[in-house]
Amino acid sequence: MSRESSTAIARSVPRLFEQCSSPSLASILVLFALAFWASVPSAARAQVAGALPKELEGVGITEHPDAQLPLQLPFTSEDGKAVTLAEYFKGERPVLLTLNYYRCPMLCTLQLNGLVEALRNMPWTAGEQFEIVTVSFDPRETPQLGRLKQQNYVAEYGRPAAAGGGIS
Repeated sequence: MSRESSTAIARSVPRLFEQCSSPSLASILVLFALAFWASVPSAARAQVAGALPKELEGVGITEHPDAQLPLQLPFTSEDGKAVTLAEYFKGERPVLLTLNYYRCPMLCTLQLNGLVEALRNMPWTAGEQFEIVTVSFDPRETPQLGRLKQQNYVAEYGRPAAAGGGIS
């Protein structure tokens, strides 16, 4: 995806949220998908059309349109505290939820780097107009690693307001 396309998508995201009467899961997932797709190099996107590995045969995605996230799911914050998704999805601002793991050798890092690049092009600022919550799906990763990654990405983002909780 070209820088111009990525910038155009990033600038249209605030309009997407403004059109929603309340932040919906659909709009959050659309933003995540666009940020992820923008972060994947064209060579990697071309691999999607290749032959499916045997391990992935029969694997699919079951969509649940209009379904709500289970907000009482327990997690551990970057500070080591027990939290639930409900603590982040309060309805005050849209929430961008990303699912990654921090020691990922390729795609998760590409997605997070692409997300930061797209965020820099947006007029909205994480921590002010919307929140970002990143959940690691690797149970071996520690809160300390999460905190270090948060600090690195906030510094790379370059907007001080995000340090106050805009990127978790």
